[in-house]
Parts: sequence; C-alpha cells; structure tokens
Amino acid sequence: MQELFSELDPHKKGYLSYNDWKNAFGSYDYHEHQLTELRALFKASFANYDSAYKFLLTFGHSTIVDNASFEKGVT
Repeated sequence: MQELFSELDPHKKGYLSYNDWKNAFGSYDYHEHQLTELRALFKASFANYDSAYKFLLTFGHSTIVDNASFEKGVT
C-alpha cells in the first residue's frame, strides 16, 4: 500500500490532490481496457477467431452475431 501511495504522490506531500489523481489516471480509458481484456479472453479461450465467432452464433437464432447473442456469449 505504501508503494502504491508513493507512486500516486510524486512530490511526497503525504496526501493526494486532485491533480495527483488526474496525472496518474487521466489517460486511463475504461472502454479501451475492456476491449483489450475481451480480446485476451478470446485468444486464451479459442484456437482462432473463427471458432470464437461460431461459439457466439450458438447463442442466437440466425447466421449473424447480434448484440443479444454477443452479450449472452460473453457472459
């Protein structure tokens, strides 16, 4: 915990200001992070993208992956 606080408090003030927080996490993009994790999940779970696509098709009723079947498959 001390190491983490030390990284967030670069000037060693003993407290965190809004600017410290913004400098540490301002470039963090939640949606990009989710996409990166989803890609890693598919790479780890399937031999290739084709097999992942076929898996997602099993949750729908057509030959395309719609939003509902995608959500069910990812869940």
